[in-house]
Amino acid sequence: MNLLFSFGNLIRPTRGGTERVTALIAHGLQARGHKVSFLITEELTTSPLPVGTYTCAGLSREEKAQWVNELCERLCIDVLINEAGTSDDILFLNHERLTYPCRIITCIHFDITGDLQYFYRSLDIPLNSWRNLLRWLKLPFLKRMHTRNRRKRYRYLLQHSDAVVVPAPALVQQFFLFTGAHPSTRVRCIPNPAVFAPETVRDKEPLALFVGRLVPGKHVDHLLDAWAASGAERKGWKLAIVGEGGQRPRLEKQAKRLRLHSVCFTGNLNRPDELYRRATLLILPSDYESFSMVVLEGLSFACFPIVYSFPALSQLLIRPEWGIVLPRHHRKALTAAIQEAISRHLTNLPHQKDIHKHLKHFALPIILNQWEQLIAPAP
Repeated sequence: MNLLFSFGNLIRPTRGGTERVTALIAHGLQARGHKVSFLITEELTTSPLPVGTYTCAGLSREEKAQWVNELCERLCIDVLINEAGTSDDILFLNHERLTYPCRIITCIHFDITGDLQYFYRSLDIPLNSWRNLLRWLKLPFLKRMHTRNRRKRYRYLLQHSDAVVVPAPALVQQFFLFTGAHPSTRVRCIPNPAVFAPETVRDKEPLALFVGRLVPGKHVDHLLDAWAASGAERKGWKLAIVGEGGQRPRLEKQAKRLRLHSVCFTGNLNRPDELYRRATLLILPSDYESFSMVVLEGLSFACFPIVYSFPALSQLLIRPEWGIVLPRHHRKALTAAIQEAISRHLTNLPHQKDIHKHLKHFALPIILNQWEQLIAPAP
């Protein structure tokens, strides 16, 4: 089949979990004989594009719809897979705008309502001025507006897509509860695949690891505050922060202000598996995960996760001794969890056999089988 994967920018797997998922699925289906092409919708670049990659960035929404129609016709596309189901791309990658008769699958990679549930806690607005007080007074209106607009968008993409894919069963239920739509099989759960095959690790270092984009929703600032308060540095522990993002300069200043000499910002890494093998703890205080690739990767190398709660955790941490799950935005609980993990020497080294057995459910061939069932032509 001829498949077109749409994403906002050129897919670079080192940038984040969504990119890694898209690359794994696309190239995995390509290896099974499907013809795969890629569409860039937002990122403007003057660099030559890889073979099989096309861009409509810079065009208006109406122009993009017409351009994608022509591209699909030229490539004889059977299925268009929109990997940016939470972006404005849904406003032109849908059956109302596209007249070419291909199937459209829209993917939602993030928590559907988590940020709305924690809307006020997620905002860093100190009450130190009249201007900020007015901003706080407007927040209930802004939350209602965001909720209404998101519900309208999700109803629209369900109406004008052939299928909607989410990575966790809890998100299927969450989608229908939030939108009020009648439950149907058009909303499907396909988990993310494991990037790395599970390895048996013999030893670990006093090293904690964060992997992800350095953006507000990941709350690396919470991690730095908790790391300083936990006293981990005085006990010989180190913290590696892997990833890039707009908050990196601010976070580096925060680490310097807190006098955290054991914290290292590595940037994006082509081979994060080397750090996963060494790290004892994996800490992810993020509030918009749905199915964290990082937790899946960490478990493959016996890292012990300390994470803010997200919908797919019940699929990943099926036993309580495999990690510590915290309520979102709870900085004191994060500090206490780090202290507990270090003082009690919590590790997943003894649980590797059971973890490896569980992770077989997320092996790439199994996930690709589910995708092939979804894209197969109707009988």
